[in-house]
Amino acid sequence: MTVESYLELFTTLFGWQQYNNLWSVLSDTGIVFIPFLFILAKNFIGPAVSMEAKDASATSVRRMEIDIALALSVVVLAAQPFITLSPGVLSYEKPCGAGAPVTPGASGTTYDSTFASILTNTNVPIWWYGMMALSAGATHASITGLGCVADLSGYRMELDKTRIEDPVLLEELGQFLQDCFIPARSKYYREKPNVAALLSTYGRRDPEWFGSYVYRQTAGYYDSYRAATPVKGWVYSPSRDTEYASPPAYGRPYCKEWYEDAGIGLRRKLLDQVPPTLRSRGLSILYSIGFGSYTAADMEDDTIKSVVTTTLASAPASSDFATVYNDEGLLHLSLTPVNLPLVGAGLGTAWEKLSFSPMMYAVRSGAPIIQSLILLAIYMLLPIALVFSSYSWSMVITGSIAVFTVKFWSYLWHTARWLENNLARALYPDGTSYFGATVANLTDGDFALKVMLIEMATALLFIGLPIVFSMIVAWGGYKVIQGVSRASDTLTRPIAKGGASAAEVGKQKVASRAL
Repeated sequence: MTVESYLELFTTLFGWQQYNNLWSVLSDTGIVFIPFLFILAKNFIGPAVSMEAKDASATSVRRMEIDIALALSVVVLAAQPFITLSPGVLSYEKPCGAGAPVTPGASGTTYDSTFASILTNTNVPIWWYGMMALSAGATHASITGLGCVADLSGYRMELDKTRIEDPVLLEELGQFLQDCFIPARSKYYREKPNVAALLSTYGRRDPEWFGSYVYRQTAGYYDSYRAATPVKGWVYSPSRDTEYASPPAYGRPYCKEWYEDAGIGLRRKLLDQVPPTLRSRGLSILYSIGFGSYTAADMEDDTIKSVVTTTLASAPASSDFATVYNDEGLLHLSLTPVNLPLVGAGLGTAWEKLSFSPMMYAVRSGAPIIQSLILLAIYMLLPIALVFSSYSWSMVITGSIAVFTVKFWSYLWHTARWLENNLARALYPDGTSYFGATVANLTDGDFALKVMLIEMATALLFIGLPIVFSMIVAWGGYKVIQGVSRASDTLTRPIAKGGASAAEVGKQKVASRAL
């Protein structure tokens, strides 16, 4: 039997273990028999107060027979634990064959050790076991029917939270900006060389970032400028470092080799800040769907821009790296020649996205956890609901629809990701700007505006689609699903609020650098 997340592997077991616990408590205390007393009393008092004695007695007997038979059928099929549920029966497989199926205790997560004590067999009523299997089967069949697409938005979100954690590397980047990028950029705008071919290939904004191909491939720029002081890791070269009478501990590399060296170059060091699995994921997306002229090197450049920009947003405003980078780096916005209304729209949307994107990342990451916890609550509290309903089949049907609805959320979320990723592919067939740093692309107007609006609109589907589905179920008369939605909102709200709060801090830091 399949589940929808790693956590659900364990919450399903725990939920049904607690179901057995509560059912045993209710059975041992005799509470499970109280509903039968109510059935007898209801069917005796009702006819007695509204009919003659002879007719009332016959009616009471017939009603008691029917109600007790229905109640006993609920007890046998939907209340009494019967079918064994072992940990090996449950499995989770990432959608679209992203990994092999895993089971509780062998999921490869920290849940295995944390929940080791609950990895035991438990029992599940026949009805609910079948309902779980039916819901899981329908959900996975729906996901399979929809198909799979490369998770562009998921990759972007993972990349957006990557930071440069090494303070030594930050210091080296600050030195490179000071010794190489600022002088080269000043010379470029002072001399205005004819580099039309390079700008046509790499974009008109290429000179605005420190890894510019214009500065790396044009004579007199990165091939002429050097580090002002020795750089740790670079070996002293007598033919290059001629200003020293005695060899220093380290040498002063030229900016071109300082950035491009395959072993200790700044480009390689910055790329290494991104987890290898994430970089492989990005390249596999690129190779699987293709983006025309957008190459692996382009993706690496955009990865560096994104990592450095997001690091700047979280760096102290007084740091040397933030000061230099804010003055002369990616946050320098050249507004000519551009469409100013589009730039304004892009800036405004980006400002809101600083709050919205972290909030939605928190919601999307927390959605499977919320789903697992809601199902846990439903499973473990079913005994109380059954007893309070006097073993009513209407309660069983309502609970079944609740379980199906919550399980079906996985398909709705997959649909939201499918829409987002396909919209991104349709609007950015060459990959340009979509994989670039958000702040760096603001002055591209149309590009930046579209990518941010796509993310904001489709991310809302993660909340909107479950609400719409609950409304559709409510139209059928099962309004209890609205209670499930309210429970989901209650659990989601703190996560979203936490993401928004973190984003506000980021916005304040960005604002302090932009002014």
